[in-house]
Amino acid sequence: MIILFITIFSQNSTAYNLESVQIKDSLTETGKLLEEMTLIMTNNTNDILNLHLPKDAYNIKISGKETKTENNTLNLKTACVDCKITLSYELKNIVKNIGADTDIFSRTMYLPKQPANLIYSIKIPIGKKINLNDNTNIIPKNSHISTDGEGIIVNWEEQNPDLPKIYQVKYSGHENSEEIIPEYVNELKETSVLIIILIALILGLIAGWHGQIIHTNRKKQITKKTEITEIPSSLFNPDEKIIINKIKENNNQIKQKELGKQLNWSKSKVSAIITNLEYKKIIRREKIGRNYDIFLEKDMSE
Repeated sequence: MIILFITIFSQNSTAYNLESVQIKDSLTETGKLLEEMTLIMTNNTNDILNLHLPKDAYNIKISGKETKTENNTLNLKTACVDCKITLSYELKNIVKNIGADTDIFSRTMYLPKQPANLIYSIKIPIGKKINLNDNTNIIPKNSHISTDGEGIIVNWEEQNPDLPKIYQVKYSGHENSEEIIPEYVNELKETSVLIIILIALILGLIAGWHGQIIHTNRKKQITKKTEITEIPSSLFNPDEKIIINKIKENNNQIKQKELGKQLNWSKSKVSAIITNLEYKKIIRREKIGRNYDIFLEKDMSE
């Protein structure tokens, strides 16, 4: 388990109120962490605030300006009663691979004073996915899951949180990853191998024909629906609205790859938004071969 302690000390711990702490974490495919923290304090009477950062933190910035630390400690002059401090930094090798193309990010958060409100979010790398059926993949239970149109974001919103507390997210590799198929076919000359290939092709055609029948029946079922539960459009972000409208244009059903082509979006962006809509039960997704069929289950109301 990787443990990160972010500590805040002052000459007098009772000389301020910690109204809000907002932390945004973004994980990269190389295992790097980019973190941005915003502190809102009231009734501050301290002249100096000491922030102790995690070991090996670099590219440290205060309000967007680069700054240096002494033994991982920032000594900030706080000539304010009501203060807002924005801090950002980076850490390397913070994500642990636990095998089978699965990574885990785990941290222990500590603050010397309990904030009235804690808002914490973790954005996993673009194209990665979280199995929401496994309760051990997100600890503690998240408030909600969202997306910025690129990656999946796990969010916690807590009032008077009981700290220290462990926060953990486990995620796996690329969805819709394409297999690389060596082109050996033209080099095969033995009769037995050619027969095997011919049989495989026949079986593939039969499977494809059967799949097409299933697709047709499902499309008819979707078309027969005359009423879909409506959700207020204000609950969706702009990219989610575009996805929902595009599915509606295709009679409430579309293939995920075709959706990406029509919108000219990357696979990872489409995958992230679809995963979030599926979690919200707005759409239903079924895997057919190496592709997904997407069905609209609920509609937007203006």
